[in-house]
Amino acid sequence: MAEEAWLANSHVPCVLSGKQPLVASLDGYITMGGEDEAGEYVEENGKAWQATPGAIEWLAEATRKLKPRRRGR
Repeated sequence: MAEEAWLANSHVPCVLSGKQPLVASLDGYITMGGEDEAGEYVEENGKAWQATPGAIEWLAEATRKLKPRRRGR
């Protein structure tokens, strides 16, 4: 399950853990798989992750060795 989420947006664990800054959409649109999508996700769901003891640490460990999917043409 963590791997599927990672493939959809590899920025989320780093944003949740504070290792990467939260990036907001500047124009109201988000880039699927992008930093702004991760920012939107954390804005909407970050409190639930923080309220669950060990959840962010678990996600960071579960995705630590995964490589982001290449996007583009």
